[in-house]
Amino acid sequence: MKDLACIRCAGLAGRALQRGSPLLQPSRLPLTSLAGYELLRATIQGLRLHAPAAYPTVVRSGARLPPDTDAYCSRTKSRFVIMLGRHLGPKAATEALVHEWAHARAWNHRHDRAVADAIAGSIDSGAFEELVHDGTWGVEFAACWRVFTGIVLPEFSRQQG
Repeated sequence: MKDLACIRCAGLAGRALQRGSPLLQPSRLPLTSLAGYELLRATIQGLRLHAPAAYPTVVRSGARLPPDTDAYCSRTKSRFVIMLGRHLGPKAATEALVHEWAHARAWNHRHDRAVADAIAGSIDSGAFEELVHDGTWGVEFAACWRVFTGIVLPEFSRQQG
């Protein structure tokens, strides 16, 4: 079974991160360079441990995505794949990861149908976004956000010293 098409999410997550935490200041580094992405790696580890999805979740960075797409989550037969755009700095990549991880946790038959409809052209982008950002996704986003702010950030701050 080939990958189901992407869920396009353009920087919707993590508005609270804009409040100026020194750990989350934007960077001009390209995502293909891993320097400065320690928090992203810690977030991946924290979500895998404390908020696992129904299938193993792989995170890939440095993808060449359409200009209006920061990241997306897709499902194969045996795993979820989260792609992060190469244009994202560490802060934006971390925000996008939390948002997309919530998609992996909330994925259900409605997501499969929405993706199939999007591929077939029988659903517009607004209806698609509404379907995949439903109440289930909101609950899962809250769970992922709590892992990030309640476990990952405090531990990361302690380690950074």
